Amino acid sequence: MNKVVYRLLGAGLLGLGGLAQGALINAGNGLINDTTQNLVWTQDANLAATETFGVSGINADGTMTWGKAREWIRAMNLANYKGYNDWRLYQVTDTGPPGCDQAFSGTDCGWNIDLSTSELGHLWYGSLGNIAFMDTSGNYPQPGWQGQNFNKGPFTNLEGVFYWSGTEYAVSPFDRAWAFFALDGDQSAALKDRPSYGWAVRSGQVPGVDPIPITAEQAFDAVMSGCLPDTPEAPGACYGVGKVKIVDVRTYEEYHLQGTPGKVDEIVLKAEENCDKDGHNKGHHHHHGHDKCQETTIVPDLGKTKLVKDSKILEYTLAGKKKQTPLDRISKVVTSPISVNIQCAKWNQETKAFDADSEGFSAGMDDLADSGVMVPITMCNSGGRSTQCPYGFLDDDVADKFAAIYEIDRAGDQYTVTAEGAAATGLPEGAHVAGLGGFNGSDYGGDYNANVGYPGRPTDKVAELGWTDLAIGGPTGPSVGWKDSGLPVYISDTACYLGE
Repeated sequence: MNKVVYRLLGAGLLGLGGLAQGALINAGNGLINDTTQNLVWTQDANLAATETFGVSGINADGTMTWGKAREWIRAMNLANYKGYNDWRLYQVTDTGPPGCDQAFSGTDCGWNIDLSTSELGHLWYGSLGNIAFMDTSGNYPQPGWQGQNFNKGPFTNLEGVFYWSGTEYAVSPFDRAWAFFALDGDQSAALKDRPSYGWAVRSGQVPGVDPIPITAEQAFDAVMSGCLPDTPEAPGACYGVGKVKIVDVRTYEEYHLQGTPGKVDEIVLKAEENCDKDGHNKGHHHHHGHDKCQETTIVPDLGKTKLVKDSKILEYTLAGKKKQTPLDRISKVVTSPISVNIQCAKWNQETKAFDADSEGFSAGMDDLADSGVMVPITMCNSGGRSTQCPYGFLDDDVADKFAAIYEIDRAGDQYTVTAEGAAATGLPEGAHVAGLGGFNGSDYGGDYNANVGYPGRPTDKVAELGWTDLAIGGPTGPSVGWKDSGLPVYISDTACYLGE
């Protein structure tokens, strides 16, 4: 597949909220990118229970000795699991005097450890936000400790058990190795013959698909013509009408209640607009009495219209000629959708946050590819989910079915996450995530008028995302979103019946 792929990609801020678990991004194919530590974990924290890679001596529940865990990792690499041969057990850094002082905070051993000393400790405490059984003064159980109900994030089969590290215990390396107890957050040394769990991790990141940014108007033209424009990221190409589709990744409720990209099927002019001074249809003879003024229907070329001049004029072409009609002369505009709704998250009313639907999104995109669509153009409210969902949730074998993947957002090198921004937010460095596109045109906070975008606001309005506080560089600029371009909107007839 000729797709634009970057090693680091993601978006977790623009209207996305809880889709990303801290700095953990579902990379698909059973792997989780840990962007803070630049690691990849297997999503199944007890993979050995179902996949031994031919190693004997692993217990049915997945537990094994330290030596057997290392043997399992070697077999995993020989099998080139998920296309990689550099899997390992997580690492521990022994700081201070060799050995363990079993402290309550700030060291390499005990509870509330120094996160720089342990990759799994950093994951458990830092990215998943769990708290230890002991507080920093040694009191227990400290308020908020969850026991077996600790946060497991996007992982499966993550239990409150001991997990082997790949690091031997320097004080007694012949019979002990470091291990982490995920029930209470304790890191310490364990006897190597103790049955514990092995969890595979590797350095680096799983590449994700970086959608190519184009404007809403370019997206409309691409859907109607089947041709994508030349961009700095990729050359243009024609795939045929019906082969390019806008994929609205917003929730079902957003899609139906806010509206979605549409085309204009009919512009119906008011009856009086077709009248002469005597009240008859213009150009008709007046002797039969059947020539009273009637509404006139216009079908614009390619179904394209734009609101211009402060949304007072509807602009379109008719038989190749540019036309402009004041809105007060139009009776109605009939629209139909040019998008398909494949939501990548569902709104959770109880938590007031999005719940990721990675499997549903990937399955929906798979069906879209099987239907013959060659190029999807993802779209959300502003440009966050339209980036993250293809990156985080789209299985590689599904992505490979498409010729290219685009999104509606503002292009430009200035709209990428800096190193400082990555450190501040957990977003991968180099991600393109302007947040000046989508359906509404900018982020939900800040200075914009997307709620009344259709009729839209002037497109030279500068969006203010407030990203400077996050050290990302504060990308600002004119919106290239759907409403702000004055393009047609379709609102479903079922909108009034949602929830009944």
